[in-house]
Amino acid sequence: MLIPVSDGHEQQSPQPAIEVCPFTIIIDDREKEPYPFDNIPPLRGDTDNAKPTILAIRTIDQRIPTGDYTIVGMEDRITIERKSLADLFGSLGGGRQRFKDEFERMQDGSYEFAELMIEASLREVMRPQLHDPNWSSKMSPKAVYSTWLSWRLKFPKVVWTFAGSRRNAELTTFWGLERFWDFKTK
Repeated sequence: MLIPVSDGHEQQSPQPAIEVCPFTIIIDDREKEPYPFDNIPPLRGDTDNAKPTILAIRTIDQRIPTGDYTIVGMEDRITIERKSLADLFGSLGGGRQRFKDEFERMQDGSYEFAELMIEASLREVMRPQLHDPNWSSKMSPKAVYSTWLSWRLKFPKVVWTFAGSRRNAELTTFWGLERFWDFKTK
């Protein structure tokens, strides 16, 4: 990669160091739009380092009973369910019972951490046409918001994260898995 410098010349940017992630992520084999976990920088460490670091993250596709992402060997302890904005509306509309069953498994199971990772902000949930001018859904934003308020109380073990974008959701998913790994293995 070339970086322009003030004298008009270009200089080669330092190649990132590769750090191998100590765990393997399981991606549910039914996941339609899995995160690639590419170009993920470590959250910890020296951010002023002149040589950037990128993590090499191993993933496998495998059936997960609940959620879309977990860690090999910790499948019954952590789960993260991913939803795009359209997925969220669909899951709370026509797919509501199946989605509620999943929340019940996350709430009542052995999970120490369960999260719903939403690839949109709460503002986008309330005004989806601002996110997508061609937005169409039978489910109203008010009904989705009302469900969020209710289910936070009914299923308090399940954390709702409104990440604001797909990339933010991908990073937050990885860093959440990484922190869980760190807490449970050290």
